[in-house]
Amino acid sequence: MGKKSAPKQPTTTVDTGLFGTTTTGKTGSTFKPNSFQSTLVSNAENAILNAQNAYNNREVAQEAVDNMNRQYQTDFQNQLLAPALSKGWLRGSTAQDIATVANQDYQNRRYQLVNDELARNQQILANNLANYITMYDISKGVTGLSNALNQANADYALRKAQLDNANTVGWGDLLAAGTELGSSYLGGGKK
Repeated sequence: MGKKSAPKQPTTTVDTGLFGTTTTGKTGSTFKPNSFQSTLVSNAENAILNAQNAYNNREVAQEAVDNMNRQYQTDFQNQLLAPALSKGWLRGSTAQDIATVANQDYQNRRYQLVNDELARNQQILANNLANYITMYDISKGVTGLSNALNQANADYALRKAQLDNANTVGWGDLLAAGTELGSSYLGGGKK
């Protein structure tokens, strides 16, 4: 009348469809995202890297601003001041005053544009980090469900094995043990 071996560790799978699938076994849990989750995480990672690069790489931003500044100056002179001066609508000193005011206005707009771009990149970072963390939380939740189900199955299998082992002891063995215990208690046990 030997005891049975310990129960085998169960394997459980929780498939939530929309939120992915987790399989838990004796080696741990494995989360398998659905295609939407994989795409969302991939897109979030790319957007985070691009926003960080744009935010941190000031040389690229400065080059773009410098190019915009040169283009603005060229357009302002060629499309506004030169025709106005050639048609006699402006005098040289008035054109200089207009250029000074326009340049200050441009600098203010440029400052605002750079700040708007920084704010836009910060918002991209925040939104995509939120997506990334949401996917982490979902995978953590689904894995937790699988772990809980696996633990419940393992507890059930262990209790069942303990009951099966207790039931393998025959009635005769129990009666003999009870008789021996009873006679020793009453003083008539074996010597």
